[in-house]
Amino acid sequence: MIYNKVLRNYYLLYPAMSQVVALNNPAIWNDPVMARALMGRISLEMWATATCMPRTRDLSDSRRKLLTAWCLKLVTP
Repeated sequence: MIYNKVLRNYYLLYPAMSQVVALNNPAIWNDPVMARALMGRISLEMWATATCMPRTRDLSDSRRKLLTAWCLKLVTP
């Protein structure tokens, strides 16, 4: 599951991010609503804003593509 491969790392390294996005609860990440929220936060258009995820701006292009593809899989019927 993508949570264990990517999102869990951000929760462990930056637990304060869970105040904005619930990175501490793997069960919610199979929900299309959370997938849409995540896609919005990791988009390059959000990079210069305070709501960009991760706040450290260290999301690699390959991880961004992986997460985006995973989110699209959840939100596309």
